[in-house]
Amino acid sequence: MILAERTLLRNHLPHLLVLLLLIGIIYIPSFDVPFLFDDFPNIVLNPAVHAETLSQLSKSFHSEISASRPLAMLTFAVNHLLGGLNEFGYHLINLLIHLINACLLYFLLLQMPGQQDSFAPKAAFLAASLWAVNPVQTQAVTYIVQRMTSLSTMFYLCGLLSYCSYRRGDLSVKPAALLILGSFLIGLGCKEIILTLPLALLLFDFIFYPIELRRNRWLILTTILLSGALALIYLHGHPTNWFSPLPNRNFSAWERVMTQWRVLWHYLGLFLLPIPRQLHLTYNISVSKGLLNPTSTLVGGLAILTSVIGAFHLRKRYPLISWSLLFFFLAIGPESSFIGLEMAFIHRLYLPTLFLWWAVITTLPVKSRAVVSPVLLMLITLLAFWTIERNNEWQNRQRFWESNISRGAETARAKNNLATAYMDGGRFEEALALLDQGLAMDTPREEDRQLLLYNRGYSLFYLNRHPEALTTFQRIAREYGGFRHTYLFIGSIFLKAGDLKRVNVLISEIRRYPEISYQGDILEAELLQEKGQYDEAWVLIHNTLDHSGTRAIYIQQRLQLELAQIAMKQGNFTEAYKIFIAITERYPDNYSAWKMIYLMLESAGDHDHSAKVKKFLEANGIMVEKP
Repeated sequence: MILAERTLLRNHLPHLLVLLLLIGIIYIPSFDVPFLFDDFPNIVLNPAVHAETLSQLSKSFHSEISASRPLAMLTFAVNHLLGGLNEFGYHLINLLIHLINACLLYFLLLQMPGQQDSFAPKAAFLAASLWAVNPVQTQAVTYIVQRMTSLSTMFYLCGLLSYCSYRRGDLSVKPAALLILGSFLIGLGCKEIILTLPLALLLFDFIFYPIELRRNRWLILTTILLSGALALIYLHGHPTNWFSPLPNRNFSAWERVMTQWRVLWHYLGLFLLPIPRQLHLTYNISVSKGLLNPTSTLVGGLAILTSVIGAFHLRKRYPLISWSLLFFFLAIGPESSFIGLEMAFIHRLYLPTLFLWWAVITTLPVKSRAVVSPVLLMLITLLAFWTIERNNEWQNRQRFWESNISRGAETARAKNNLATAYMDGGRFEEALALLDQGLAMDTPREEDRQLLLYNRGYSLFYLNRHPEALTTFQRIAREYGGFRHTYLFIGSIFLKAGDLKRVNVLISEIRRYPEISYQGDILEAELLQEKGQYDEAWVLIHNTLDHSGTRAIYIQQRLQLELAQIAMKQGNFTEAYKIFIAITERYPDNYSAWKMIYLMLESAGDHDHSAKVKKFLEANGIMVEKP
């Protein structure tokens, strides 16, 4: 026992400590990354995960968004309970999950069949490091909401490790079965990518234990049927017409399948050579309209087929290569199928790439290991440097999208996101140009078009181009109804034109619909302020805010901003300051409130604190001027 413990300390502990230290260092910059993109609907704007007490944690199981991933949503609720919307805690948990995954992968590689020589610990360390420090993984670690991916991968690894331990004789049947089943069910509550785990276990036996597999044909049939049933449940509601456009997409199910044949090779290229200039959030992938349109579609499909057949035939001579390749295609299958997801997101590489570097390292000739190992250590250092660089890019939303677009992310979503960052910084002319470019692109998906139009109206409004803004918002109202503050902007334009009659008519119309009635209350409060009736306006908005309940956060923020503006008009700057502070404490990315805090501090002569706020704003691309 003592000898075994000493062997563990000598062979494994140093590797684990270096691995953990390395990952920790390169992800320190991620702690300063704000909430971004899908973080907002899933976390920031999602009242289901805004737990304030232990009893409220259960609300996360009833989240309207990402409803099929309740356990992942529960972790966000725990984060909120402990630290509200302070990003640090969310990033810390994401990093801890990634660290655990790296350790699980290290121990799994040590237990894989054939890993008994003295090179095994070093091979496991090199392979786990090359996987963990790869900059493509930042999208699954630094991007907070993609905890769903890393968390599901953690339980996937637990299932694989339990099965491997069972095959090695370290676990008996019942404990192994319970661990695998528990891992599968918990992982399923985090993200559906774990659906392939039962098939991965069959693949494991097929390659490493073919004799035992043939003795359990009933198990094969049961596993395949179970996987098929779960896949049908997961895919329910998807269109059965392979050649009609998918909902909110400009491609059909069959077109997506064909396009993925090319995307998979794009993924592999990014993983093996993740040069920072090749990495961005969205990729402008042209849709394959036929097997020869473009011709690379057929080439990509044939290359996949050839790789799978080749891996199948190599399973006896090179089982590690066979396992790694077949696992890659199996694990990436669900998100590369006909379901209506975006064409390409590189966080999808997190699970499928677990074994790719390990297969290369373990098949190196014995004589070359001494030479290749230092080269791989240098590669790990280079990847770590690139990951730090990538994490630094994530820190600033404006810089992030500027770099993404400069690298070729010419999508409507990329245009809109950069435009939003410019709008926060008051750069409305530049934002407007980007929004018009996005609207002019070929068939942007409907939700992107909705946001592009709304932000276009918003930019025109603050450029004082009110007739054009009115036309845009009226178009949104016709096509999408009361999207966000659409009617409030329309009423504000009428108010600025002095058309009080139309404002009153609009208020009456708005109040017929409870979900947007708050916009009518704000317009009425602004009418009261025009008459100098600030106390009445304050009471009206305060009552509306008190009865807002769990309405969307952007509604609560707008009501609070209105209260602060009323307080300022009343000369109650202390109350206004308190409201702005309260807004930023709960919604750290509300730059409008931060700008008002800066101006109030500067006007009050508190230059030390105002300088800190100014530094924060400018770090996020928000330029401010002294009052």
